[in-house]
Amino acid sequence: MMSQSVKDYLIKNGPPSIAVEIFPKNESGAHFSKFHCKRKLPNGEIVDRPRLLYSASSDKIFCYNCKLFKNSVSTLTSNGFNDWPNIHRRLAEHEESKKHLQAMLSCCELQQRLSSGKTINEVLEKQIRQEAERWQKETYHSGDLRNI
Repeated sequence: MMSQSVKDYLIKNGPPSIAVEIFPKNESGAHFSKFHCKRKLPNGEIVDRPRLLYSASSDKIFCYNCKLFKNSVSTLTSNGFNDWPNIHRRLAEHEESKKHLQAMLSCCELQQRLSSGKTINEVLEKQIRQEAERWQKETYHSGDLRNI
């Protein structure tokens, strides 16, 4: 299980960009392409898929947000996807799935909390600092009373 601090770090820094230029071909000659890192919206606009991860070691792709928030058992979340002839259909299905949209929402919410300093860890750290300061003051004041 991934710790919250690791998840915070990964959300703050975002996914690594795909550095590979030439991708290995499978038995049928199909392969991943950076072309798949873009998506055509219904209005015709072409946008990046910045949350698409490619693993060179396994020659598979993963969904960054779904992998972080582990709310799905799809191949894009668990073992990776490499059925290259069906990649367009599979990515479209995944991006429209309720689980993917929930992961995207969770990612956006965490990004907002991180940017505003309102994550659970930061709130708890602030409470601990305040409690420590209070005890320091009480200890200091009680020490003053003993010296009277």
